[in-house]
Amino acid sequence: AIVPALIIMSMSIKFTTNSTEELVSVYTKKLVEQLSYNVNGFIETGRGVMGDLTSSSYIQKMINQYDQLSANEQSVLRGKVQEVVSPVIKVQDAINGIYIYGNDTIYYKNVKTKDTFNLQNFKLNRVYDKVVTAQTTEFTWFTLDDGNIYLARKVAGGSEGAVIFAMNSDYLNELLDLSNVEGQMSLAILDEDNKMIESSE
Repeated sequence: AIVPALIIMSMSIKFTTNSTEELVSVYTKKLVEQLSYNVNGFIETGRGVMGDLTSSSYIQKMINQYDQLSANEQSVLRGKVQEVVSPVIKVQDAINGIYIYGNDTIYYKNVKTKDTFNLQNFKLNRVYDKVVTAQTTEFTWFTLDDGNIYLARKVAGGSEGAVIFAMNSDYLNELLDLSNVEGQMSLAILDEDNKMIESSE
């Protein structure tokens, strides 16, 4: 009589183990799917925002024609650019500032912090050539000596101008913390050259 009981117990343990493994697997898969959804949502939102700004006719005009405009025309154009940029700054927690660069000039800036983008340091940085020669669909992450994290995208229209975003490093760290389900993993955000932008360590 003991043999059937042992067989039944063995089957029960195996069934329970398999069921548990399946449940954990499904739960883990759901966590990864949710994490992926959140991160991809953040990325897609950022790409959409940058796409909208770099294709804005007002921003393109500022980069390509600003120096040829009269003082009154420049003032009107700055107002139009302000209307385009301000809503982004207000609703995007991931962004601390937006700079419009072209012709060795920062034509416009809208920032939440006291930090100031150092144009000279940017021009001396190895990433400068990469930003101004990039395709308009490319995104370039970089850091400067100020320790801030920047993301640039070249403006459409054939110029060397770009919209440069000063990223909120606290927001990026929170994103990494939320991604760290176990609490003991070392996570990092890398650029396309595998250079570390931000780390959870």
